[in-house]
Amino acid sequence: MPAIGSITHLEWDSAFLGFPTGQLYASGMATEALRALLAQAQKEGYKLLYWFVRPDDAASLAAARAVGITPADDKHTYARALPPLLPSPLAPVQRAAPTDAPELLSLALQSGAYSRFRLDPLFGPAVFEQLYAQWLQNALNNDKVLVCRQPGTEGAALGLLTLEKQAAELTIGLLAVDSRWRQQGIGQALLAAAYQEAQAAGYTALRVTTQGANPVACRFYERAGFALIERQLVFHLWLTPPQ
Repeated sequence: MPAIGSITHLEWDSAFLGFPTGQLYASGMATEALRALLAQAQKEGYKLLYWFVRPDDAASLAAARAVGITPADDKHTYARALPPLLPSPLAPVQRAAPTDAPELLSLALQSGAYSRFRLDPLFGPAVFEQLYAQWLQNALNNDKVLVCRQPGTEGAALGLLTLEKQAAELTIGLLAVDSRWRQQGIGQALLAAAYQEAQAAGYTALRVTTQGANPVACRFYERAGFALIERQLVFHLWLTPPQ
């Protein structure tokens, strides 16, 4: 873990966004200390810093208000142990192949409706779309995308769920049901299939991160027995707005 009051260069984000991007590690941050870190980052050539702040860190939140920034995201992380009796999916779920990417892109983008990369106006729309397209393709390449389709092997994709290995737990990455097919049990079917995948791979728990601004997603996981284990407010500290 980097030292408190430090900046870590983010190689992948910098390459993807096309400008130096870092993460600020700071808690209990006084206003002047925050201004000093931002000045240091600007001297080092950074254009953007991410800053994750606990909602009970009153000092850091006061410093953020003092420099005129508001959260770009309210991250909610949920987790639950696998049910002792795994439910069976109530709709057909299958694994997707890398060649399914064009068909599934619309679902991937729907899953990011509340993404900070979509809602921050300083990112152009292409950034969000390219980021989620890359996220989907990476998951497909790793054989970790579950798809619920209309009956028949050639049926249209109604929903998708991606899985990512995270140490002792398996993490749900993207989860989306097409807007025309919601409230019909497709999300529950995908989640049931994810439980089976996790158990088959030797995992005992599932974890997922969603946005507090998305109450439908939060309620979905809470009703499924997931417990909130962490909440973070995410700030985008733009030192030089993109051109």
